[in-house]
Amino acid sequence: MMIQHPLKGKIIARGLTLCAAIMSTGCVSLLPDAAPAPSIYRLTQSPVSVASVSGAPTVRVAMPDAAKALQGMDVVVSPDGQRLAYAAGARWASPIPGLLQDAALQSLGQYGRITAIAPPTVVRTDYALETRIRAFEAAFDQGPASPPLAKFRISATLTKLETREVIGKREFYAEKRTGEVRVTSIVNTLDTITQTVMTEMSDWIVESVNGQATPES
Repeated sequence: MMIQHPLKGKIIARGLTLCAAIMSTGCVSLLPDAAPAPSIYRLTQSPVSVASVSGAPTVRVAMPDAAKALQGMDVVVSPDGQRLAYAAGARWASPIPGLLQDAALQSLGQYGRITAIAPPTVVRTDYALETRIRAFEAAFDQGPASPPLAKFRISATLTKLETREVIGKREFYAEKRTGEVRVTSIVNTLDTITQTVMTEMSDWIVESVNGQATPES
């Protein structure tokens, strides 16, 4: 069961705290305590995509697979490098798989030699990119009072759809220690290493596709 990790102060339970008000009729009213709205974060948006050249190969970027703990909108932290928890009062703008799918599409969009699209689509596609998120979190590996280590690991498989041939498999990883024990520092650091990983993965995809025969138009 996932818990929320308080970057400062005591642990805050995910469940609603219920208070009972005894009414004059003898009935019990269960009402949730008001809680402050969480801060919403998103990754850096890439610049406007470069127009693809005519006849450029198309790559279908599937929604990344992930363990249940990495499928939600919560900012994930690890108190000890093994257990996973959620940072209280903070959420991503969309579920983590969608967040990283968008990042991959935007990164590939910077290459005019590749056309990246997201399913479902009726456009003919030449290649399919399937990924699995292995880690996207900040680990308090040096204790709760020290800045955590942000980690992003993703495995990728690139398939040529015409022949169903897997033309490449690779795992990408980046890590960086945050500057502070604060949610904003965690988010900013995860953003930085996401851009690093996406650039490396995009370079690999372009190189792999260029190594194949030019698809028929």
